[in-house]
Amino acid sequence: MLKEFLEYVKQTENLRNVTVVSNPGTGEEVSETFRIPKGLIIGFRYDEDDASEFHLYTDAACTTRYTFSGSITADMTLYAKWVKGGIGSADGGSGISGWIIFLLLLMLGIFLLLLLLFGRKTVTFETDCDIQIPDQKVWKGAAVERPVEPKRPGRLFAGWYCDEMRLRRWDFEEDMVEDNMILYAKWI
Repeated sequence: MLKEFLEYVKQTENLRNVTVVSNPGTGEEVSETFRIPKGLIIGFRYDEDDASEFHLYTDAACTTRYTFSGSITADMTLYAKWVKGGIGSADGGSGISGWIIFLLLLMLGIFLLLLLLFGRKTVTFETDCDIQIPDQKVWKGAAVERPVEPKRPGRLFAGWYCDEMRLRRWDFEEDMVEDNMILYAKWI
């Protein structure tokens, strides 16, 4: 699963960096950067009255709380401040172990969300000749690799089309896979 996730990150060019900095201004800052798909809404639930947690802020002074109300459209930095008595606070436990637990849970949540939203899709190539081209497994929203052009005696290969009637030519640089699909070879 981790291999597939890393492959998705390589295939997706439309990612934004979300950096989380823990305990800003304390001299004990820890930061981690996550690659999040543009437009994705991230969220983390916490109870305002619970003193055993942390809060996320949009500024290093930790005065403006992050509201989780919009989607990620650009790179951003969030600041985590531990609440009195919470994990990672001076009077409530180990900062590093709490931070590691938070990061692991956040990464697991992002990973599971990405698998749901951007699952792998199968692209099949219909050549209408004796040559078989292997299916490609790609992430939703990713590009398909251009396969080797098939050869057919007495015919000229005219490209790959995404409809059975061969009216809409597939653009390997611009078109992105949204679902399982078949690309059809056109011959003239």
